Amino acid sequence: MPARDQRTTITQVANAAGVSIQTVSNVIRGRGRVGEATRERVAKVISELNYVPHPGASSMRSNRTGQLAHPMPPQSFEPTNNINVEFIRGLVAAAATHDYHVVLTRSDGDPEEIAELCRSGRIDGFVFTGMQPDDPRMETAHRLGMPFACFGRTAPDLPQTWVDIHNADGTDEATTLLIETGHRTIAFLGHESPYFWDAERRDGYLQAMARAGLKSRVALCGSTDKDIEAAARKLLGRGRPSAIVCSSDRLAVALYAEAGRRGIEVGKDLALTGFDDWIVGRNLSPALTTVSTDLHDIAGRVVDRFLTELDGPTGAPGEFVPVELLRRGSA
Repeated sequence: MPARDQRTTITQVANAAGVSIQTVSNVIRGRGRVGEATRERVAKVISELNYVPHPGASSMRSNRTGQLAHPMPPQSFEPTNNINVEFIRGLVAAAATHDYHVVLTRSDGDPEEIAELCRSGRIDGFVFTGMQPDDPRMETAHRLGMPFACFGRTAPDLPQTWVDIHNADGTDEATTLLIETGHRTIAFLGHESPYFWDAERRDGYLQAMARAGLKSRVALCGSTDKDIEAAARKLLGRGRPSAIVCSSDRLAVALYAEAGRRGIEVGKDLALTGFDDWIVGRNLSPALTTVSTDLHDIAGRVVDRFLTELDGPTGAPGEFVPVELLRRGSA
């Protein structure tokens, strides 16, 4: 039993009972679908560990608004950002199962925008996406005592209230597939950006190539259609590789178009892999081999994590969700 001067955390209760943090939270709040045997086991552990929810939780609960803010960075509004659209769909659906409404706001990353929302009394917390190095949004929310959860990792000195994917694992597996099917000249086409996931996807390709003792070839481009088309023309010009690993399906789609203009047959003359599982990629001929992320599942996990933080900081670590390589005709 913890010493009397040490507060038992909800994470310790969950570990001792062999359940998730969300299940413990549901038992405490008397909501959610929890089996009777599980409910009794959790209640017994709560009693044995003398667990007491965060001191302010009860008073905060009575003042909750049922509103969850999702500040959207400018790139989220781009028509090509299919990932954000799918994540929002999952976020709204997951929040609704807990009687929460999602408030979408545009944010340029100004910490004062976040501070104003914290002070407004109109929201119970945040869901953040599009994290950048030294992102001030989470630091501001944390400093003002506002709960948050993220799709993407937070800085080490902030609460690790995030859910994310292993980006490098996805491109490593895609590159390994190409190597195992006989390709030796494999290039990588990625986005030139400050976001950690773009760097990780490049790293996954590089580690697979190094492991196989093959020479790597990395091409990076900007985010405009013009930039992407120029990169595709260059890669498919003189000395083109036999296969290309792309850090997004959008890049792979551009390579399909350029290959068609040059009479190069994808799946036969050129192997391609993507990342994200756009619906467009599924409908290409041949269909695009890609790394898939279950955005609805991730959104649900992010909402669950937010809800557990409402009862006070849990101190629990972030959570990685596995990716899946979908093998189709392009590779």
